[in-house]
Amino acid sequence: MIEKDGIVYAEPIAEIIYVRLVEPTDDYKLILTFSNREIKIYDAIALLDKKIYSPLKNKKFFKRAYVSHGTVAWNDRIDIAPENLYNNSIPVKRKSNIKKKVSGKYEIDTTICNGFAEPEEG
Repeated sequence: MIEKDGIVYAEPIAEIIYVRLVEPTDDYKLILTFSNREIKIYDAIALLDKKIYSPLKNKKFFKRAYVSHGTVAWNDRIDIAPENLYNNSIPVKRKSNIKKKVSGKYEIDTTICNGFAEPEEG
């Protein structure tokens, strides 16, 4: 049991992880930086088949993604829960492991992914 601020909890209090930064790509991926400093890639392509997310098929609209209240949103009706983003994304060691191809698509060096965003050197 844990007591915090006069409240007794049966289990340890889980850290709340939220989105701090989002960078949408041309190929419907979101490069996400979370509050715990992890950088992850979320592939949003599967969302496009769901009615609520159908406006995201428009690449200009998709690229307007922004952080709102700790999650990714596009307007006041379209957002994605931060726990969904965190649990369903691929960890990347650092942003320099994400290489933009000439085609506008991104390539991720997953051989060195460990989920922790180390500070850039230099």
